Amino acid sequence: MHLANQGLFIQIATTLWALSIKPSGHVPSKMDFVDAGVTVKPAPFECTFVERSSDTTLGRQLLAGGAEGR
Repeated sequence: MHLANQGLFIQIATTLWALSIKPSGHVPSKMDFVDAGVTVKPAPFECTFVERSSDTTLGRQLLAGGAEGR
């Protein structure tokens, strides 16, 4: 359990470090949500991932579908 949480944290932190997440299109308001009965989640929205720096190989690997060499 702890190993899975640590791995997930590392992956999310790496993605946020290497890429900028920008909205592409309609940005839902805070009141837009999907009520599925017991759970409530944000409404779906479109976004784009852009490299923060052009000299990072990791950013290009993440945009291409993952870093297989890691």
